[in-house]
Amino acid sequence: MTLSQPTSALDLQSKTSSLRDRMQKAQKAALLGPVRDKAGELDAAASGMLRLAHDLRERGYAWERDLEARCIDLRDRWAGIRPGVFSAMERETEALRSRVADAEWRFNGALAQATDYESALGPLSQADQAVAGLESAANAANDAIDNMFDPLGVEVRKLSTTLKSLLEQLKQAAGSSVAWRAGESLVRAVKARWDRDGKDDPKGWLYLSDQRLIFERDEEVATKKTLFVVTEKKRVQEIQIDEPVARMTELEASKRGLLKNEDHLDARFGAGARFPTVHFHIDGQDCKEWSLTLRRLQAGELEATRAVPISQADRDRLANAPRHCPTCHAPFEDPILRGQTAIKCAYCGTSTPF
Repeated sequence: MTLSQPTSALDLQSKTSSLRDRMQKAQKAALLGPVRDKAGELDAAASGMLRLAHDLRERGYAWERDLEARCIDLRDRWAGIRPGVFSAMERETEALRSRVADAEWRFNGALAQATDYESALGPLSQADQAVAGLESAANAANDAIDNMFDPLGVEVRKLSTTLKSLLEQLKQAAGSSVAWRAGESLVRAVKARWDRDGKDDPKGWLYLSDQRLIFERDEEVATKKTLFVVTEKKRVQEIQIDEPVARMTELEASKRGLLKNEDHLDARFGAGARFPTVHFHIDGQDCKEWSLTLRRLQAGELEATRAVPISQADRDRLANAPRHCPTCHAPFEDPILRGQTAIKCAYCGTSTPF
């Protein structure tokens, strides 16, 4: 069937418009922009990781004593392949120039002859083949160069993301209302809601140090409403759960929600705890990582990675802490924590400094 003139004109306009879009994208791809950007990001991340590690140490991050060595290793590995990567970019860009020129020449020629549907079909077909060849060659060049460094880039991005997250957690802990003890080292921190009774459950932060599990309520609460509209607020910060790690028996992780994308933790404690079980809905971290971290902490695996050593004086002080109340002679049953300066007797209330 012969196409009517309006239909032919619309079809021709559609073909040329589509080819123009593809041509523009292929020209950009031939400059290897995506892979250049990716290499630039890797440049910045690899050179900035050691500074992030130093910032963590200055803020008291005590773990992963090989952290700086890992940063240096990744930085040096990138430095070793970087010249080859950028040389390949220039070589491939130069090799694509002739394909770009040929595709542009055929595309412009096709546009010049696109006065009617029939006469334009041949030149448009040739231009289409040239653009397709340019697209294929540009994509192949991008992929080949990307494969030169992407495995290393994955490692760098993962470690860099972890360092930035830890730095934010340490900043959050420093600004909290928690009375951190001397020698106490933060392990993890995450936004959390204490699922208590389902109504006005407190929101805040869950902290895990090498000594304690702490939940701090930290949120804005309404103090005044006018016609059901909140007109005044205040920030509430208060410690609602503060339990020694030694008292924890389990930190069970579970994925919930319709898509199983909600992270939940059930913390269970032994005798002496204010609450035998507490349930948290955490936001932004994997609940399974929290559960694994506690197991590593309690098994001594985390302590084996310590970069900031505990002084012998602190060790001796803890080892020589009193075990019985000097007033009623009852045994001290609560765990004694590093940095603790006094023990309160659960029976007579006497506070014994040490």
